[in-house]
Amino acid sequence: MDRERTLSYIRKAADGVAGVVGLRVTVFDPALDMGRPSDANDPHILVNLRPARAMPPPPLTAKTFTSTRDNAEVKHIGLHPQLKLRRDAQFAGFDDAVFVEPDGHVSEGGTWNLGFIDHEGTVIWPDAPVLPGTTMLLLQGLDAPKQITAPVRLADVSHMAAAFHECIDRCSYCQCARRREVPAGPPRARRTA
Repeated sequence: MDRERTLSYIRKAADGVAGVVGLRVTVFDPALDMGRPSDANDPHILVNLRPARAMPPPPLTAKTFTSTRDNAEVKHIGLHPQLKLRRDAQFAGFDDAVFVEPDGHVSEGGTWNLGFIDHEGTVIWPDAPVLPGTTMLLLQGLDAPKQITAPVRLADVSHMAAAFHECIDRCSYCQCARRREVPAGPPRARRTA
């Protein structure tokens, strides 16, 4: 891929745009032959901008589904399974889907990372197959509050002080598995030196 050409498309898409937006770059080969994917050699670049959502966003309700994203650690355009489960969740009265691995461990949302806060104020990132998102990586780079990566069983969720979801253009509280009230504001996390 030509880096300068890609940057020129990004600059063109962002030219004159005011405010906060999410930017997505998708690389694809329109001549891709499903029988010979190794022959793909003409990458095309699609740049999309989407306005950021209103802040603060309302809490998200999520329905759990037993599911593992295909090649979860890689960002790819194979979104059909996630979007189908998001649709199923919405038909059931929820905003989105949360994936639970077959072993009962929570992993992530349809197109977002999921984190938890325990009663000591520690942020817990699920130790499961996930796409490490940009916002997740930025949050993990903070000195405080204390953060760990650990297995989170679905049975553990109701014992957490809070759950939150984050994506490039939003971060808000999440109500997982069943509709229940979450705190109106963030829990008081103890700052560590």
